[in-house]
Amino acid sequence: MSEIVHDFVKSMTMREKAYFRRSATLHGERPKKNYLLLYDFLEKAPSYNKKAIQKHFSGTPIGKYLSSEMNYLLEQLLNSAINFHFNNSAHRKLIKLILYIDLLSEKGFRRKAQKIMVQAKKLAYRFEDFAAILKLIQMEEDILFSHGILNFTQQLEQLRLEREAISQKIQNANALRLLREQIRELQFTEGFITDTEKYPIIYDNPLLESKEQALSLTAKANWYYIQGLKHYLIRQFKSSQLANRDHLNFFETHPKLFKPAQMLPALSNYIFLSALVRDEKSFREGLQKLKTLEGNPDLDQNYIKYIYYARQFEWHYQHTNIRETQRLLTEVGDFFLSAYQKLGNAEVDYLVRLLSRASLLCQDWSKGLDWVRFWYQIKKSNHGMQVIHHFSLIIYYELGYWELLESQIHASYKGLKKHSKFNTLEKCLLSFFKKIPVYKNAPDTELKYLRFLEEKLLIIRDDTRENEIFEFFCFHEWCRGRQWRVALKMQL
Repeated sequence: MSEIVHDFVKSMTMREKAYFRRSATLHGERPKKNYLLLYDFLEKAPSYNKKAIQKHFSGTPIGKYLSSEMNYLLEQLLNSAINFHFNNSAHRKLIKLILYIDLLSEKGFRRKAQKIMVQAKKLAYRFEDFAAILKLIQMEEDILFSHGILNFTQQLEQLRLEREAISQKIQNANALRLLREQIRELQFTEGFITDTEKYPIIYDNPLLESKEQALSLTAKANWYYIQGLKHYLIRQFKSSQLANRDHLNFFETHPKLFKPAQMLPALSNYIFLSALVRDEKSFREGLQKLKTLEGNPDLDQNYIKYIYYARQFEWHYQHTNIRETQRLLTEVGDFFLSAYQKLGNAEVDYLVRLLSRASLLCQDWSKGLDWVRFWYQIKKSNHGMQVIHHFSLIIYYELGYWELLESQIHASYKGLKKHSKFNTLEKCLLSFFKKIPVYKNAPDTELKYLRFLEEKLLIIRDDTRENEIFEFFCFHEWCRGRQWRVALKMQL
């Protein structure tokens, strides 16, 4: 608990701190009040150190009752923060209005309470705060009952119907939210889908047939998200891009209801899909929208930079722009090493794979080795395991690290088998790399095997049941490049 108090003080803005001190003064608190002394110490302390606090306040009530003093300080900090932020959001304004209604009703000022009730309901409906609407309906019923108003059955019936309508909207929004989470989980567990009949909950669900099935703006936000991901999972990238564009436009049409942080994932997806389908106009438009969010204090700037760099990598990869990819390698690498602990696991995993892929595209095998080793070191998830295993094999092969390659062959076989990721591509690559003793000192033999490997890779690339990983990396292009380099050595 004590460490939380220190962290809370450190999280406070200058305005929040000024309000806290001003509130303490307005309420007649003496400057030497215990909780203020403790606050002053924590504000200056770079980190939480219980022993240092006890030593500083040795012989005082603070040192003797540190735990209770910390709890009291946190209570004062929270009260101050609540008062400071009471009008900063529609939800908090509603809470304040509900408190007003409750107090006025309790003291018998029914008419004034009902006037504020009308105001509160308008605000709640405007921002789709359905929980607050249900609370207001209950309070309105309580007012009617408690004051013994005659002939109010019609009003009660209207409130009953209103409650039913709101409950239906809540259930509808929750159903779409659940579907959103289910399809996101499907993305990370299954990847791309070749047989939609296996997933009727997504691909044969009446709730997803049209946006009219979403009964509120909150529900529609989830509906649009699902549409974009539905198309993406079956590799209909253009349709997915258009669905994400609609999702983004939807957010921009309702700026008062949805915060920029809620819009960011839709914008990120739109830029990514625009890169995949090589739509330069849309890609640049998306990046420009992202740029307008830079510096926004309410947004995670590391996440914004992550989106910018990840989507730039994708754009240049799709256009085989080695020069720009090489430039980004250093810039993104520096950003990543300074910020990866502040990013989510999925972002860290994906950006390391992008850095590894960029290294291979630029034939910077040593840097690629650094990044795959970094992935193994931190290993935030198993989602990118396949591609990292394959990159490791390629890099050891390109660098001529034969012993490490042999060791990696065994590790890849065990790791991919264990996680049921051992498919046709894996068999093809491992079969090729196992032949190293035959061709490592015989370029003509190596070239023959490389050509045979390319034929197999092209067959896999054209098989929709097996080629999912080719959406991320063109193994046949690497194989073709290796052939060219081997042939060049033979000429020299």
